[in-house]
Amino acid sequence: MWGKLAVKNFGKSFHDYAIYFFTLVIGVAIFYMFNSVYAQQEIMSVTESAGKAMESLRGMLSYISVFVAGVLGFLIVYANSFFMKRRKKEIGVYLILGVPKSVVSLMLLLEILFLAVAALIVGLAAGFFGSQVMSVFTAKIFEADLTRFTFVFSLEAVEKSVLYFGIIFAVVAVCDLFLLERCQLIELLHGGRKNENSMIRPAAAKKLFPLSIVLLVAAYLLILQNGILDVNLLFTLSLILGAAGTVIFFLSGSGLLVRWLQKHRNLYFKNLNLFVMQQLNSKMNTNFMSVSIVCIVLFLAIGIFSCGYGIQDVMSDKLRNVGIFDFSITRYEHVADTSIWEDFPEEIHGFDGMERWWEFPVYGTGEGFEADSRVLFGSDEDLFAYGEKAFVALSDYNMLCSMKNMEEAVLPPEQYLVVLNSSASASSSNSYQLAKAICDNGLSVSVSQTRLTAKGQFVSVPIAPGTGSVLLVVPDELLLRVPIRYRTLDILCTGRQESEKLQDMLDSYYAGQSGSSHNDYVDSYLDAHNQAISTKAMVAFLAVYLGIVFMIACAVILAIQQLSEAEDNRERYALLKKLGTDEKMIHQALFCQVLCYFLAPLLLAFVHAVAGIGAAREAIFLFGDISVVLSVFVTMGVVLGVYGFYFLLTYMGSRKIVDKCI
Repeated sequence: MWGKLAVKNFGKSFHDYAIYFFTLVIGVAIFYMFNSVYAQQEIMSVTESAGKAMESLRGMLSYISVFVAGVLGFLIVYANSFFMKRRKKEIGVYLILGVPKSVVSLMLLLEILFLAVAALIVGLAAGFFGSQVMSVFTAKIFEADLTRFTFVFSLEAVEKSVLYFGIIFAVVAVCDLFLLERCQLIELLHGGRKNENSMIRPAAAKKLFPLSIVLLVAAYLLILQNGILDVNLLFTLSLILGAAGTVIFFLSGSGLLVRWLQKHRNLYFKNLNLFVMQQLNSKMNTNFMSVSIVCIVLFLAIGIFSCGYGIQDVMSDKLRNVGIFDFSITRYEHVADTSIWEDFPEEIHGFDGMERWWEFPVYGTGEGFEADSRVLFGSDEDLFAYGEKAFVALSDYNMLCSMKNMEEAVLPPEQYLVVLNSSASASSSNSYQLAKAICDNGLSVSVSQTRLTAKGQFVSVPIAPGTGSVLLVVPDELLLRVPIRYRTLDILCTGRQESEKLQDMLDSYYAGQSGSSHNDYVDSYLDAHNQAISTKAMVAFLAVYLGIVFMIACAVILAIQQLSEAEDNRERYALLKKLGTDEKMIHQALFCQVLCYFLAPLLLAFVHAVAGIGAAREAIFLFGDISVVLSVFVTMGVVLGVYGFYFLLTYMGSRKIVDKCI
């Protein structure tokens, strides 16, 4: 009998549980999707190194999932407290009718069980189909082939989802039983009739609101000046001022808006603006702390998502320019009379997987440039301090160009070519700025008593990654009496498999040369490529995972608070109806109230994010020249999508509550 009643109650209350249920489903689906990433490797053609990167990603997501489960658990318990509040009167009626508390507890447990099972089934199904779509995203991140695409089911992800959400629902059940045990009958019958008192009057808000603006501006200026890399007193002070300013902003902002509207009587008394503003002011004053936390978490979500998206986009560009040769081996000592290639064993000499190779010297005297760029170019720092003058013979450079079918260089008399010897050609890097400054200003250098000037624009070609960041290509005859600084051997292989075989041979060779006097630096395209892929995957998945979970958390908290507001004010809406207000006007007032409550923390979070991303530019540029504008627009689209979904659910849920009383 009680089981049937629990099933009936669950069916009747399903529409009331819409936000709760959808949050559970989305939580389970996201949890499954991100924990099934490793299983998606079965449908992709990935290298051994990429497989290791996926294994590392799997471990990171496992640790992050514990944190995510904690966030989702908090949300579920928070949402459950609202729905228990709505059912206090119902539970009180059961007790008046003589139903024992143990039986009521059993009914609640059964309802929670039904809800948990339904959410797990629907969430796992949604996660299963979502993970198939996500496999395309994963393949793009790892640059894998999806020609063997089939539907993949991850038993490990299912087990984790059931385990974590089982623990969460057990906690929810214990909380409900504890609440039921402590509640008095009179409290159950009148649990929804508590009024909220405003904590601050409009007159006080007028004084506090300017203070919040001052604190926020001070926090922005401090963090922009200090940046986020240097964690010092200024950094800590900016966080404290920012948090305090946010709290005071929401504590006083709505009261100041009410005071401003009261001076504009035509607007204040138009339609139900008076009612809406008083409701909003009351709720904002009561929940100013939770709204402030939502704003700060939204700021973190926007920052994590936008910076993560931008970093992975830059990493994608780097992957396309990570190196033009499969191997570049540089020798730093004993270079005058030894050859890297000649020291290799016959096994490597006879390997037919090599397409072409070329060994060449890099010349130099160890001297820097003959000018101070701070004086010459008006820069903030001496760009020339980042490297010495390093020269490459024109014939060697053209041979390397022919290996990669690139345009060979032709040097007019008394000119040299500037080569940015780096795959990181971001406009923010010092080497980029140095190469650009040399070409833009036509800097002249002296080689064997011959004065040369820079030819046109520089070219970005990583021909010798283990050497200096900028190389100068000059005619061969000028280098006859210039000492050799180091040698570089560039190798092209016929394919990826051959490159992996040569990698194994080189590893074996150098493992046996550990006691040698040679000091060789091996730069492998595969190693650099796989390291970039691993970094890109970690950043992308972390940004998306945490960003979306934080956004959902914020939206759910605001949604529950607004649903609670609608439930608490049912009698007020009924009174408006009795006073002659039509339903359309009530619905418009409700829509405006929910919209303002959702927009307030979001707008301030975007302002925080603008300052935060500006302060993080120095850290972001460590990865490259990131298009922050594009990242912010993509993030705004995701935030508005998640936020808009919960806003509509909240409005429809609140409207249904109000419609029952009007």
